[in-house]
Amino acid sequence: PPLVSAVTIVRDGERFLEDAIESVLGQTHGNLELVVVDDGSTDRSAEIAARFVCQEPDRIRLVRHAGGGSRGMSAARMLGVETSRGALIGFLDADDIWLPDKIAEQVEILESHPDAGMVYGRTQMWYSWDPNAVHADFFYGLGVEPDRLYLALALLPQLLENRVQSPTTCNALIRRDAYEQAGGFEGAFRALYEDQVFFAKLYLRS
Repeated sequence: PPLVSAVTIVRDGERFLEDAIESVLGQTHGNLELVVVDDGSTDRSAEIAARFVCQEPDRIRLVRHAGGGSRGMSAARMLGVETSRGALIGFLDADDIWLPDKIAEQVEILESHPDAGMVYGRTQMWYSWDPNAVHADFFYGLGVEPDRLYLALALLPQLLENRVQSPTTCNALIRRDAYEQAGGFEGAFRALYEDQVFFAKLYLRS
């Protein structure tokens, strides 16, 4: 099985989905699979993902909820993890991209720190794709010293305060056993900030 599973959820995300998928396939770490979860798209998202599946059937899968339709972001993420096989899980939404060395660097860190349940870094907030954007690209501050191992609960206060860069789904790499011990995502949270609910659960243990 692959070491790393990338999970991309999409609902009507055709505009950037191809870029997101290509950024996964372009990782310098090669022992990686991609699971694309179509959460009831009505645009060309499923068609775009299916084209990549045809090109890389051993590395990419496209899955949907039983009966189709949309069940929200948390349920889509949970389906992606259930379908995946890797010991490490990374989430990449359909309107985000990974830089080429992202996974390789994070795998090295987790291998060096076997007690860590997750590694995360900074995310660039990306506006420059839009020529009419009123904001410039920027990074949130981490709020803590980088290159450190933090014990369970230590990072929970700043996650709840939401003033600095906490883990986001696209910048974290998570051990599967830590994900499972935390209980995964909460299906009742269908839309934005569902990730903060999950990371709060994760911080109780990891």
